[in-house]
Amino acid sequence: FFFALDCDSNEILDACEIDCQEEQLVVPDNNQLRRFDRYGGFLTVVNSAFSLVRGIAVGTDGDVYVSSPAGFNRIDRFDGQTLSFLATFALGLPPGAIDDLVFGPDGDLYFGVLQQNQIYRLDGATGTFLGSFATTIGQPKALTFGPDGDLFVAMGGIVQRFNGQTGVDLGAVSSFIGTDYRDLEFGPDGLLYACDLGQDRVHSFNVATNQYLGVFVDQSITTFVAGMWGLRFDSSGDLLVSGFSNGVIGRFDGVTGAFLDYHVSTPPGQPT
Repeated sequence: FFFALDCDSNEILDACEIDCQEEQLVVPDNNQLRRFDRYGGFLTVVNSAFSLVRGIAVGTDGDVYVSSPAGFNRIDRFDGQTLSFLATFALGLPPGAIDDLVFGPDGDLYFGVLQQNQIYRLDGATGTFLGSFATTIGQPKALTFGPDGDLFVAMGGIVQRFNGQTGVDLGAVSSFIGTDYRDLEFGPDGLLYACDLGQDRVHSFNVATNQYLGVFVDQSITTFVAGMWGLRFDSSGDLLVSGFSNGVIGRFDGVTGAFLDYHVSTPPGQPT
């Protein structure tokens, strides 16, 4: 498998599967994309046209789609194998920073704009702007689709749920309020995991019952990954968590949350 790590601001991670033949990490770092092999070994680096890479997503074509900070209002497309720039996928988007983007079950590309409190949609094949999909109650910083097809959006310390077909607001996932969620990921167990930068913790939720299940990884205890920003489960079921503050990607047991090792231990900068 290929994984792409989702980067906001200057930080690390959001892994997305690109390829079913090998496992790699594509890490946004400032204005660059860095590629690592399945063991964390550095492979290559390419520059984006942006002053800062905000977020990335992987399409069904295997290519990498990169969003921009405020002032660019566009999404660029890179070759999924070489990371070579291919083309600008969408131009003239609503103004503001696009912190995250994700392809939906319908193949369309969904993205949130911080300054608009909106989730917008693009045709996943052509990049045609399809308008607003949903209105959020805060700045949308992380997006993911659940196994049931609904869209989950992190805003500050709240995770909001939307009907994945209509965009209708279905309410908060639970009454628990975190501090600053930067990434969302469903695990192999069907639970939702939220990376809280403000608390340096990973929280878990049962979205079927709207129940908060507690802290899964706690930086104040592990001290291995500082500035927890992004997360993804790898093909073995372990959890990868990026550290914005110390520039590492830690690997944690996907069942217990126990620290296992560093997947990337040579700081690439500020990975997200």
